[in-house]
Amino acid sequence: MSLVRRPCRRTAALACFILLLLPLAGCRPDVYDVTENLSYDPALDIHGTFDVYEPKCDSVRPSRPAILAIHGGAWSGGDKAWGRQIAEEFTPYGYVIFSINYREGAETHSRECPSIQSGS
Repeated sequence: MSLVRRPCRRTAALACFILLLLPLAGCRPDVYDVTENLSYDPALDIHGTFDVYEPKCDSVRPSRPAILAIHGGAWSGGDKAWGRQIAEEFTPYGYVIFSINYREGAETHSRECPSIQSGS
């Protein structure tokens, strides 16, 4: 009877060991390539730039899923550097992150949107 239980214990111990090592087998969250300050609109200077975070562990796939990260700040603050947090979470799963800057401030929006100027 002890011979039957011993292999089961060994199998269970091996399974637990493998399960503990599985998270180490994937891409670590801090392993990505970042290309910073690419421009999508040179007229906007720093507000027309974006960063691209690409996973190193999934560089062979020709097409990968992507996330467009737009920082918070109610159009009055924030920075594209916030995308680094998104990259740490999603690049281990093969996602490419595009984190953008944009023009900020109520003055900018009132010029672009007549409904904001008129209050309607």
